[in-house]
Amino acid sequence: MQPIVPKGYDSNQFPPALDASQLAVREATATLAKAKESIESTKKLVNEQLNRYSNFFVPHFGLNPLKGIMEQFFPPGHSVKQGGGAGNSLGIAQEIMAYQNPSPAENNLKLEVIVAIVNGILVIPEREAAIQKSNTERLRFVEEAIFKLDFRPTRDAIVAGRTLEGFDWPANRGGMGKKLSNQVNRNKFIFNQGNNKFSNGYKIASGEKNIYMEKDHADGFSVIVKPTINYYQDVYHGTPKQFWQYTSKHRLGVEVDEAYGKGYYVVKVYKVDPVTGAPAGQFYAVARAPITQYQGNPGFLLAKVKKVLFPEMYLLSAGVALKTSEREKHYEKQLENAKNMWAGIPDKPKTPVSYVIEQGYSYPNVFNTPNQPPTSPGLNTTTTPINGLRIYLQPTGIEDAMRRILDVKHPSGNAIERWTVNDLLQGALVSSPPNKYQYMKYSVDQNNWNKLIERYYNTIKTVYALLDNPHLHAGGINNATFIQTLNNGAHTLKKKKMWGDDSWLINEPTPLYTQYLQDAVKIFNYAGWPQAAPQEIFSAAIDEEQDLNVIISMFNKYMSENAPISPGQMYVPESFNGSLNSVISVAAQGAQQTGQAGLPNYNFGFDARVNAGSLYKKTPMLVHYTNTDAVKKQRYHKGARTVVTGRTEQATSAFSMPIITPIEANIPRVRGSMDTTIGQAQLTKTIGYGSIGIAALVGLYQLVRR
Repeated sequence: MQPIVPKGYDSNQFPPALDASQLAVREATATLAKAKESIESTKKLVNEQLNRYSNFFVPHFGLNPLKGIMEQFFPPGHSVKQGGGAGNSLGIAQEIMAYQNPSPAENNLKLEVIVAIVNGILVIPEREAAIQKSNTERLRFVEEAIFKLDFRPTRDAIVAGRTLEGFDWPANRGGMGKKLSNQVNRNKFIFNQGNNKFSNGYKIASGEKNIYMEKDHADGFSVIVKPTINYYQDVYHGTPKQFWQYTSKHRLGVEVDEAYGKGYYVVKVYKVDPVTGAPAGQFYAVARAPITQYQGNPGFLLAKVKKVLFPEMYLLSAGVALKTSEREKHYEKQLENAKNMWAGIPDKPKTPVSYVIEQGYSYPNVFNTPNQPPTSPGLNTTTTPINGLRIYLQPTGIEDAMRRILDVKHPSGNAIERWTVNDLLQGALVSSPPNKYQYMKYSVDQNNWNKLIERYYNTIKTVYALLDNPHLHAGGINNATFIQTLNNGAHTLKKKKMWGDDSWLINEPTPLYTQYLQDAVKIFNYAGWPQAAPQEIFSAAIDEEQDLNVIISMFNKYMSENAPISPGQMYVPESFNGSLNSVISVAAQGAQQTGQAGLPNYNFGFDARVNAGSLYKKTPMLVHYTNTDAVKKQRYHKGARTVVTGRTEQATSAFSMPIITPIEANIPRVRGSMDTTIGQAQLTKTIGYGSIGIAALVGLYQLVRR
């Protein structure tokens, strides 16, 4: 990925030092590098001479002559010095010159060469000791450069910090920042309160869900220590170009999040999709300050934190994104995987893709309070909304199964009709039906007949609720959320998670609810609905509906150019085109006029027309609120055809995806037109984020769409 580099920076260099301690670390690091280079150069020269005269040195000092000479003449604690005298470098050289079988003369080895070798070996440990001393001195500056946190750490400081006691950097990213919370009560580095001046200002703080270490900053906010250092460990773990690539995938923003304290603005570094600039669900909470301290002006806080701790990072509100030319390159791995999965599908015309969009945000706990969950997010009421698009490859044959449910004239028979005749009414086929009534239900009173018809219509409504449910398109008919509520119809929260809080199914009595779901499953099974689960083949974070069109168009373009047949968009469900009708049976002359025990018989059958009482609600939005989080999901389509009538549908009306920017931030927006600034972040599970509604805005805030 080509990184997004702010003006004035070089993608081939790490950002510069910002204060005296960081400059000292930089200079000390450069000096140490030169000293180490000098040692390596000396070792190289010594080994070149030893190899040149290996016929002499190997027989006397072994296959590693350098090691052999050091063990014999320079043991630990030796007092050898350069120059003449017993036991010094010249004396050692003269002693070696006296060796025989082979002798130096036999190999044309002169005294001055041996003196140079011995003197070179002698200075190596001296220089190593000097380096160790210099490194110890450097670490005094490293301590300040990393943990004082007046300014963002530099790479030199972070790399040097790997050697600090208790703050090593293992392969599992458990480095210095990761270990902070485990060092509070130990006599280790920054938490040695008696000896470490940089630990002044460190304190334990807590929020709704977190306990963490923070440090007061002179600019009027608190730095949340661990995630701040974690971020810089991560971003400096590579080359300068990798630094800028990592920075390009993150943005700085501010919001209210009670997980980090009630009544606080929280500054976060968000992982974003560089193509759309949208948050992808992961973040580092890096600073916070009381709302009252900034009197409703979080932009001022954000500008302060950016200036000292994240000067190279763009703001979330700036809308900076990759250029169009970088879009496919950024999504290259996902697109390649999607193409390869598609290539393995044998019956491509019967294997469509389906789009699911989702949104999540968090808000203060409303449990046992008169407050209600905010239906749309706002800067002072919820976290930032996390919006995502996921593309699922559906199992082969799913569209034909949908036809068998919704088309009463399906050549293979209709699943609803089959369930109605065989399971619900247990009717018999009659040889000479009156008009369209080809089935007979024997001996049922009108009250029970009406109950059966009510069950019929509610089952059809359940089928409708399931056909376009995001859980079905993401996880199939056996998805965990559906199976949980099918097995436990009394669990209200599971029902809300499956159907949304406003679904009519939520308030149905448990026996009826379970009956409707079991009936719906029978209909799906009669239709031959595939049991295999859909496969997610692409995902992206998005900020607005325009992002949907851009990403979907890019996906379709790539698949059409790289596959013989590109996947089609899954058909849209519509209303069942069969109308259930019935009449009380009138027997032929001389035949019994009623059923057994005086109960009537009913003739029933299906017309091929839509019953106005069972119209399908298109693209329902699933909305579920918990005490602290909101989740919205729905299927999204644009230009898809209806499954039975083949009509082309307009784009789904998606849930609102607004973005709030504080007016007082005074930081210019740098995003250009959508055509020139679009540029992947695999979606991860969100932990409470939000979308934003106009009604929630107060004071000096406005709604700004990117």
